[in-house]
Amino acid sequence: MLLTKTGMKKRWAKKGVSEIISVTLLILIAVAVGTTFYLSAKAAIDAQYSRLSQDLERINNIAQLQASIVDAYYNSTDSTIHVFVYVGNDSAPVIIDTAYINKQLVPKTDLVQGFGTQLPSGVNELIISYTLTPGNTYEVILTGPNEVKLITYITA
Repeated sequence: MLLTKTGMKKRWAKKGVSEIISVTLLILIAVAVGTTFYLSAKAAIDAQYSRLSQDLERINNIAQLQASIVDAYYNSTDSTIHVFVYVGNDSAPVIIDTAYINKQLVPKTDLVQGFGTQLPSGVNELIISYTLTPGNTYEVILTGPNEVKLITYITA
């Protein structure tokens, strides 16, 4: 106990240990809440980073396929769609085994040429036997394993 020259206790000396403990506990609680928030935010950011890394890896794998549609046209004399697909020299194997026209699956029997086999490097012609109505525009989607998806539009 602190006394002044007159023998009276100083006002600040009257504060007890319980006030110091309560302030310390409040600081401890604030640090715990802050740490919990930090760890949960870090976990969410790490999870997002992991998903982003996986997406980038998948996109990179797809880009390594290096397959793209060079040209496409409809031959009305024999009702066939001709699609020219370029495959890069250093690309992973590219196989096109399915075709959709305006989101309708083309029967396997109508996939005439270039489907279901690995396409060599360079330009490859794929032929689909399918009757189209003259004057209309159609969406042609070619897909295959390894997440290959090529889209083009043709006018009959």
